[in-house]
Amino acid sequence: MGFFGCNWCGVFVGELDVETQVRLVKDLWSDHAEKLLSGALDPDDSTYTIEELKKEVQAGKSELFRCELLLDDGWRLLGWGVLFIEDFGGGRECVFQAGASLTHAVKSLKVAIPAVEEWARSNGCVSVRTHIVRGRGSLKRAFLGVGFKEVETVLRAKL
Repeated sequence: MGFFGCNWCGVFVGELDVETQVRLVKDLWSDHAEKLLSGALDPDDSTYTIEELKKEVQAGKSELFRCELLLDDGWRLLGWGVLFIEDFGGGRECVFQAGASLTHAVKSLKVAIPAVEEWARSNGCVSVRTHIVRGRGSLKRAFLGVGFKEVETVLRAKL
């Protein structure tokens, strides 16, 4: 299915700081990805339910990627992310809809974002956007720490 990656990223493994390759591999929806991604969504207030996300991927509106790390013994799964591209007046924007990792989310994000950004650039995007569910302050700080800027607050009223 092809992959997209960056040359290297700093990966914190245990207490070792290791340079390694990371890649995004387009993937098909699976029970394993669904289980992990459902934990990243707030069941009461997320923009997407896991079923909506699954339908968007299966319909080709969004893309599911495996994030893999190259370690000494080969490529190892770090987690999954769902991305789509939105066209707007200022250009194209990659939207990071959801992501989940097998290990520490904040450390995994720092590893995966360079590959996400490279994929976005290769698809003509001028920016990457994400929405962070309330109560996930460490994740917000992690995005801010890898170059994201807070540009708006989203409010919702249920009808």
